Amino acid sequence: MAAWQKLTDDNGEEATARGKAVKEDGKDDDHHRVLVNEIHLSVGQKQQEKDRPVLNKDNKKLFAIVTMHDVAPEYSEKIFRVADELEKLGIHYNLAIIPYLKKKNNLISRNPEFVKKVLEYEQEVALHGNYHETDDGKIEDFHTFSIEEAKKHLQNAINVLKEAGISNTTVFVPPTWAINKPTIDDLIQLGFKLVEGKEEILIIDSKKTRKLHAGVLNWDQSGSPEKNKEYLTKNKQLYSLEVMQKNSRLVRIAIHPRDPEEALQDQIEMIQGLKDKNYSFINYGEMIGVERHEEEQQLLQQNLLGSL
Repeated sequence: MAAWQKLTDDNGEEATARGKAVKEDGKDDDHHRVLVNEIHLSVGQKQQEKDRPVLNKDNKKLFAIVTMHDVAPEYSEKIFRVADELEKLGIHYNLAIIPYLKKKNNLISRNPEFVKKVLEYEQEVALHGNYHETDDGKIEDFHTFSIEEAKKHLQNAINVLKEAGISNTTVFVPPTWAINKPTIDDLIQLGFKLVEGKEEILIIDSKKTRKLHAGVLNWDQSGSPEKNKEYLTKNKQLYSLEVMQKNSRLVRIAIHPRDPEEALQDQIEMIQGLKDKNYSFINYGEMIGVERHEEEQQLLQQNLLGSL
């Protein structure tokens, strides 16, 4: 895993390779810190943080983000089984929804009971592509789309979400975390605030993009539960190295319906291990509020200095 935590700014750099949405500039100082607090709480916020920890070199607070990917009716049995286990752990997590999986007759807007149950978990909801993949496994690739193609896919996805009664998400998780700058520009125009890449979380707006670097533990790298078994050992080793030995400041865990069955117990144990090490589990919505709060504090400080 190349990088597990690093804060940098980016001001409109061109698109980069798959899973890397913007260029690194190598900066990492107090100006680029990120605060985690209870401002702009998501619908799924179940409790307020008592403090406002700062994620920078001078603070030892540890953070984790857990996301259930590929939330769609076709995978309902696995999704709800995993979500129930996450609920038992008492953490904040995210549900990345596919509006129109595989372009088949499983639009989430035609499955109201599925949507109702998903929303009853009261966790952060993110948009996870439009159809994600075709029936033969071809991925919906936001890394190669033109701005017109991306906007068409995004607008259709938003429309399906609205028809299903979901209209407040400002988070986009592209299939396989692959994205390019034209798609990011579309997302900004459509009111999105955060994008998750393979090695980073991007907090976006029309003025700049802020990057929070963090590797991800991912068990679904082949699309086949049987083939994915090779990642059981690899992720245990990565978890042991980056978390247990290095105390990585930010850890991301991606859970998929096509993870091998054995992965769920490993994921539960890893999350419990993070809890035991006092990691704070935050969701995407909290990260958006974090950015807004920091800029408000910087502006307030500038105004105060200007009045002296």
